[in-house]
Amino acid sequence: MKMKLDYSFYVDPIGIAGGLALWWSHEVSMVILNSGKNFIDTKVSVSGEYDWFLTFIYGPPYANEKQVFWESLASLRSNRLEKWCVIGDSNMRSEDEAILEKLDRILISLEWSTSFPKAIGILGAAIASDHAPILLLLKGMSKRFRKDFKFEAKWILEDGCTDNVQDGWQSVNESNRLWSFGKKLS
Repeated sequence: MKMKLDYSFYVDPIGIAGGLALWWSHEVSMVILNSGKNFIDTKVSVSGEYDWFLTFIYGPPYANEKQVFWESLASLRSNRLEKWCVIGDSNMRSEDEAILEKLDRILISLEWSTSFPKAIGILGAAIASDHAPILLLLKGMSKRFRKDFKFEAKWILEDGCTDNVQDGWQSVNESNRLWSFGKKLS
């Protein structure tokens, strides 16, 4: 599936942990209201018809940071009676009880769901971590996507697999991170 996305916004990781990446097309007017190491909060307008809030989250993995994070998220909701959608990964358990499975979700308010009754959320394949890209289609599926490439887990066991993947990721070095990311995926 080729994604034609025009804009991007990034929250850089701290060391090798965290970080958020957001891409969207010119058909969507998105204003970044606020961002931090665990979230990107936006206001969205689609074709001048709909105004709504969209918050992207990456829940903190450390127990001592979770309470503050959830309080700030609850504060956002209490100040918003309009349409609101939350997308991301948020493990609400401490390290000893952490859920080691896909936690990527899309949560919506009742007001949002009545405005976008055909909306579909698609979770992409988690390749290099337990996090998957999330695609939100407001008007549903207009056509079936071709599924040309199928990954076989046994390929990882092949000699040279790691070298090929590393060569592919290091081969493109452009200043445009979105373009470079697309080239590396291909």
